[in-house]
Amino acid sequence: MRKPISTLALLGTLAVLATGAQAADSVPHLCGGVGFDGRAAMRRHEHAYNLGIWLTTTGKRPRFLAYMPITISRDGATVAKFTSDGPLCYVKLPDGVYTVSSKRGDETRSIKVHTGQMNAYLRFK
Repeated sequence: MRKPISTLALLGTLAVLATGAQAADSVPHLCGGVGFDGRAAMRRHEHAYNLGIWLTTTGKRPRFLAYMPITISRDGATVAKFTSDGPLCYVKLPDGVYTVSSKRGDETRSIKVHTGQMNAYLRFK
């Protein structure tokens, strides 16, 4: 006999899925920002994080990218690894300098970032 799922539990699960909230190696992060409303929703949570990463293409008309693998490392050790749910990811890390990497097809990009930087860009061709 199946047990009914409570409406409250279902709504809580849907809220987490809608925001893209997930845990990776105990590093809090939130990815999303698809569309104007999505970016506005992300901005409401910006204060809880200390690093913001944008995923875009280069050129005169850059496009936002989503579903990108993200690896964050410090001193050669991986501290977080997750897949973005949208073009903007907020991360909460201990103060310091990190390398953020991602891959799109055969192209891999890495950038050095420091905590407090809320508009770091990983740009792909």
